Amino acid sequence: MLVPQQLRENLREGRVVPFVGAGVSMSVLDGNHKPAFPSWRELLVAAADRLDNETKNKDANLVRSLLDVNPPEFLEAAKRARQSLGAVWYGFLKDKLDINFRTIDSASLGLARSLWRLGSKLVITTNYDEVLRWACPNQEDCQSWDIEAPAEQAFLLQQRLNRPVIWHLHGRISNAAELILCPDGYQLLYPEANGNSARVKYEAALHTLRHQIASKSLLFIGFSLDDEYLGLQLSSVREVYKDAVGPHYAIVREDHAERVRSLKIEPIAVTDFHNSLFSLMADLEAAAQPQSVSSLIPEASARPVPIPDYGPHHSVFYVPFKQKRDEIVGQQQVIQDVRKQLTEGKRTAIGQTAAFRGLGGLGKTQLAIEYAYRYRDEYPNGVIWLNADQNIDAQLIEIAEKARWIASESDHKYKIQIAQQRLRSYSKSLIIFDNLDDRSAIDPYLPEPEANPHILVTSRIDHVDFYPVPLGLLDEELSRELLLREARRAPADDGEEMAARAIVVLLGGLPLALELAGAYLAHRRTVTFRQYYELLSRDLKSALPKTVSSFTKHEADLFSTLRLSEDLLQEEDSLRDVLDLLTWSGSAPMSTNLIHTC
Repeated sequence: MLVPQQLRENLREGRVVPFVGAGVSMSVLDGNHKPAFPSWRELLVAAADRLDNETKNKDANLVRSLLDVNPPEFLEAAKRARQSLGAVWYGFLKDKLDINFRTIDSASLGLARSLWRLGSKLVITTNYDEVLRWACPNQEDCQSWDIEAPAEQAFLLQQRLNRPVIWHLHGRISNAAELILCPDGYQLLYPEANGNSARVKYEAALHTLRHQIASKSLLFIGFSLDDEYLGLQLSSVREVYKDAVGPHYAIVREDHAERVRSLKIEPIAVTDFHNSLFSLMADLEAAAQPQSVSSLIPEASARPVPIPDYGPHHSVFYVPFKQKRDEIVGQQQVIQDVRKQLTEGKRTAIGQTAAFRGLGGLGKTQLAIEYAYRYRDEYPNGVIWLNADQNIDAQLIEIAEKARWIASESDHKYKIQIAQQRLRSYSKSLIIFDNLDDRSAIDPYLPEPEANPHILVTSRIDHVDFYPVPLGLLDEELSRELLLREARRAPADDGEEMAARAIVVLLGGLPLALELAGAYLAHRRTVTFRQYYELLSRDLKSALPKTVSSFTKHEADLFSTLRLSEDLLQEEDSLRDVLDLLTWSGSAPMSTNLIHTC
């Protein structure tokens, strides 16, 4: 089959970038030799059928009517289907597009595999599935971009790609809530979709796309080229550079050649998408062979440093505290109550929520930690802990880097944007806001209507939209159990037993006070329960400031317990030096060399 001379030269020079559409995925077959993935129309017809199954017949008919007009209004139909299906929409997309590799006929990946033999390290696609990754000959080194990856796209512009890359321009099914599938999604990438009146969200992706249009020769494969907004990018770049870009090519059926030519894209016509297409791909591979060998299979001695696979699809477990496991005393039922509320309780305006609510010292934070560890496997998209009384954006920067949502070299503003959008758009995740006083502080991070994560807060007060699970004081027996467990010893005789119970009564069942008292006794092994009770009794009144005299006895007892640390510091000089050093450092990391120097 004849291949244009300029295309052959561009292939030899490594200037051709494959741009892959739905036709490539539709060529993949399942185990029954049927198409594994639907076309646009088939997907939306299936959405209408699902609406019928959900007894939303009027909505189903509206979607079908949008598909029956000429030309079909695919984007509007997708918008209507998403709005009508609500939370069911994302599960529907997963069922249709998130196909397991084990269910397909791997021999049907021939077309997709041939794309990697055209010499380009980069393949751009508007498909959401993983077909191109399955077909990549170097899967272990293959990197995927989810719409935008600012640092990595900068590497591309600097011609620093060192391994195969799949750029999912419209998103990946592993991040279904972020797919560019409906008009509001297009507005995030293409300014024309928003009337050219506002900056787009994915600026780096837009600039990178325009650069590829201007500097490379795009080869559209399996593409209908009826995407209005992508077409506008092609025409606007061509206009800026006075038609000096490209040329760009599209492999199409013979009856579509004239329409493609009218878009100022060079058609390469095939009679069918089987023998004729594969014959053409063989010719293209032959033209690109020298470049493809050197680019996709680098010599071992010059093996490049791989670029990490960044994207918000990475799950993360970020809880900056340790679990106590079985050391939690008397609060097992409370943890179960929160679980029941998050899974079975009435949904609020912001999703499934619960709150550990109570006065300071009741152990709210520790219970949230225990819940996070105990149920972490129930949240495949991760568990994220945020201290609501601290700078949330600073915490999101750290989480975005650790979770590999974005490269650490990226600007902080991009890290915050990606992390914030990750929080707001992902379901099947747990978000914990610890020590929440001001509800407005977390409003920018609460989920969008389409997402449904579980949200757990700890707070001293009630908040609208957060179902409170109150915490109570421990009874005398549970208080004794907690005190002795933390003290790591039992009373030596009846007198010590009476003193231990007197301590329990004095601390009033406040878990944090009991833990601190037990920790003191565990460290000061020579201090008896009787001696500790005397210290506690003697210090209680004098150590309590008048400004908090109206507080409950629980705060007073906790403060008295904390005051005992001063006596300990006086007896252990080295502890004061350690605390001075830690106070100077605050929450910032500190090297071991600095510690040894001090």
